[in-house]
Amino acid sequence: MYLEDELHLSYKIGNAPLNFFPFPHFYVENIFGNSFYSAIQENFPSDSFLFPISKKRALPEGSYKERFVLSLDDSDLEKLPNAEFWVSLKRQLLGVSLKNFLLSRFQEVLKKYHPNLNTYETFSEILIVKDKENYSLGPHTDNPRKLLTILFYLPTDNSEENNGTSIYLPKDYSFRCKGGPHYNREDFNLVYTAPFKQNSAFGFIKTDNSFHGVEKVSITNSRWLLLYDIYYRENQKKPITS
Repeated sequence: MYLEDELHLSYKIGNAPLNFFPFPHFYVENIFGNSFYSAIQENFPSDSFLFPISKKRALPEGSYKERFVLSLDDSDLEKLPNAEFWVSLKRQLLGVSLKNFLLSRFQEVLKKYHPNLNTYETFSEILIVKDKENYSLGPHTDNPRKLLTILFYLPTDNSEENNGTSIYLPKDYSFRCKGGPHYNREDFNLVYTAPFKQNSAFGFIKTDNSFHGVEKVSITNSRWLLLYDIYYRENQKKPITS
């Protein structure tokens, strides 16, 4: 990943309009430069280097068995035959520059939910994700310590746009969740599904009503994406720019 790729990404996110209903979110096309997007697709790891999500998260064995991941912070990244590409991408996407840019870009909105944002210690994480047919994810608001999520969609074509992330409203409009549980789809109404298009991204601010999930995936190709998150540790005071 070169400087021009990082600047392209920053430009697209920096100018993305933010939608506020039912929670702050955005959708961007052409999120990466064309050559860099092609390079990502050419360097997808083979299945033998991916792990079931239940092996890398505190989930019951066999949960979400259609989802396979590899963290860019995982030591197994170095075992990839194309490790050099992913290590370079890791340096750019997990460096403080992108994290601090995003925290600054969305600072006004984030401070509505986190008035002490400037005192948080923050860190970012990124996963390579491959979802297979029949994958689905019930409505949930995400980890209570999460600030922001961006899902970079990486399909080879635009034939399966319905497989993007969906936004939900609880049928009980007053219902809120600080984060953790995944709920029954039947208790929610579908509001919007971000198109799962080539070289696009869906991002949102984590709130107590940021209910999102994935309708059952019906695909002929695998559902590849990069999952980027920013978390905080409130009990360890440190300026976010450090």
